[in-house]
Amino acid sequence: MGLNATQLATKVTGNQKVLSLGRVQTPTLAMIVKRDLAIENFSKEVFYTVIAPIKDGKGAFELKSDKDERLDKNHANTILNMLGNRTGWKIDKEIKKEKPKGLFDLTTLQEYMNKKHKWGAKKTLTVTQKLYESKFVTYPRTDSTYIASDENLPGILEKHQDNDVVNHILTEGYKIEKTFVNPSKVNDHEAITITTNANTKNLEGDQKLLYNEIFTRFIAAFYPYAVKEITTLSFSDGEYRFDTKDSRYIELGWRSLYDEEKKSEDTLSNVTLDDILDYELKEKATAPPKYYTEGSLINDMKNAGKFLLDKDERKMLSVVQGIGTVATRAEIIEKLYQREFIMNKNGKIMSTALGRELINMMPDDFSLYNVKLTAFFETLLASIEKGELSTEVFYEELEGMINKMAKEIRKNAKQLSSGKKEKEVIAKCPNCGRPMYENQKGYSCSGYKEGCSTTLWKNGLEKLGKKNISKTEAQKLLSGKKVNVALKSKAGNKYKKDVTFNTKTNWIEVVK
Repeated sequence: MGLNATQLATKVTGNQKVLSLGRVQTPTLAMIVKRDLAIENFSKEVFYTVIAPIKDGKGAFELKSDKDERLDKNHANTILNMLGNRTGWKIDKEIKKEKPKGLFDLTTLQEYMNKKHKWGAKKTLTVTQKLYESKFVTYPRTDSTYIASDENLPGILEKHQDNDVVNHILTEGYKIEKTFVNPSKVNDHEAITITTNANTKNLEGDQKLLYNEIFTRFIAAFYPYAVKEITTLSFSDGEYRFDTKDSRYIELGWRSLYDEEKKSEDTLSNVTLDDILDYELKEKATAPPKYYTEGSLINDMKNAGKFLLDKDERKMLSVVQGIGTVATRAEIIEKLYQREFIMNKNGKIMSTALGRELINMMPDDFSLYNVKLTAFFETLLASIEKGELSTEVFYEELEGMINKMAKEIRKNAKQLSSGKKEKEVIAKCPNCGRPMYENQKGYSCSGYKEGCSTTLWKNGLEKLGKKNISKTEAQKLLSGKKVNVALKSKAGNKYKKDVTFNTKTNWIEVVK
């Protein structure tokens, strides 16, 4: 699909830059463009609520309202003027247990490293691959956050028992979180974990940083749950209800590995009705969507089914883990950078003018702009697997899609203003004054159709041991200057000589 679309779009538009289209990269680009436009076209909506601050800066009680209810200033003021009789004081405490975060697959690792350390998806994959090749971690290109069995875990822990944290696990007899062991959720490869190779003293830089993150996530899976206490204070005033919340960890469990600290008491422990100050209005505003980061983009590529309306199509994309594969998503993003369709500004991914033009060139229902195409093909392939569809019918469908796509491209594709690449003028022709441009074999005059054959050949000094004439050297030679170049004799001895360009013969000559 992508090969045909790229060749055809580039050919029929006459763009000097390749208009790269693909079944995965193009809907990914469309996601980025749509997000950018949503941010730029966002119109802030101001609304209001009523709050009652707590003295000593301990927070504030806020009017409880329906999830999507937004009060204008007049309505909020009307409510405020009706208040003045606080009753029904209530204190609720809830204990909530938090199990350790799941083991890493490649996507969650890339997302985590991007959020915490601003790493790109490709960098995370590259560094993890090096750790794998050195046998420090398991296979990185996995889409599973589970392991199939826990029988090898004691052996891994024993190899790392010199580590104080691992020693604590062994001493206390901690077992891995049981829900992380599930063979039915492991396809070709298990989650990314450490191995029995504990000789990590020579790890440094990026490899050490990434290894420590994988090590900590794996070890945390053995630790007890963290226990959080959530305190909610509330009261009524007429028909309206106000509340405020605070939480603290009373048992750190696995969170102790991430430098979490226990609070001795929550900030609301001693608050009473007498501590609540007068009501006031608080202005709020809706917020625009956030720009994509590489981490959030990879996550949306994995969960691309959420962009589909059809339930069955969403389910199919969920089964195949979205668009792209765990091993190719980083490569897709890099390709969009290389094609100059997107750029990275302080960690935020934004579409370029060229990327937007490419997406806006075709109608919204163009097949390659939608993740629906992947769901369609996966549905067909699933039917083949079940014996409900023949390969011949599949290829007929494929050919039909390509023909439909080709018609759409021929009808809508156009030359993109951002895709025009201005040729760099190397020099003015010493014979006719027209611009001279670089080509594969030399630097030639643009007036060749008018009979000017001035050309400075790149290999003009090859026989004297200099393989190529650089752009800078060509500019000097074509302006009539001498250039001192490094040459080599037939015996292999290096020497330097001044050379000039003969505008009549198109030869580079050694100055005697």
